[in-house]
Amino acid sequence: MTSLVHNITIDCADPYAQVTFWAQVTGFVEHPDYPNCRTTPRGC
Repeated sequence: MTSLVHNITIDCADPYAQVTFWAQVTGFVEHPDYPNCRTTPRGC
């Protein structure tokens, strides 16, 4: 029998720092027309 992981949930105190870390690890670059920011919970 096999299983597939569809989602992973990670609880953290500073989600912006975690996103920044994983963006650097994976090489993710934000789209220039749709940047994320810290002023709103779900970005700008």
